[in-house]
Amino acid sequence: MKKRPFISFKYNTQYKIKGRKVVYLMMQHITGIPRNQMVFSSLVDMVLPDNLVRFVDAFVETLSLQTLGFTIQTLKTEGRPSFNTKIFLEL
Repeated sequence: MKKRPFISFKYNTQYKIKGRKVVYLMMQHITGIPRNQMVFSSLVDMVLPDNLVRFVDAFVETLSLQTLGFTIQTLKTEGRPSFNTKIFLEL
């Protein structure tokens, strides 16, 4: 099966640099995506409604972590933001 390119090009200008032919390509338009590509679905769609994971998620969301002694990180001005503490508890 021949793969289709995502972007089609057309020749715009040809140059010679140090005796070598260099072709400058100009983007013409973006074509469609291949239809045999994997489609991603939501994780919520993959978990059954009566799965225990949904109970754990709902239970942890109702907890007040500060009253249980967890320290909540403040937002930083530099670097990557920290994860929410509830995410680690759910794991």
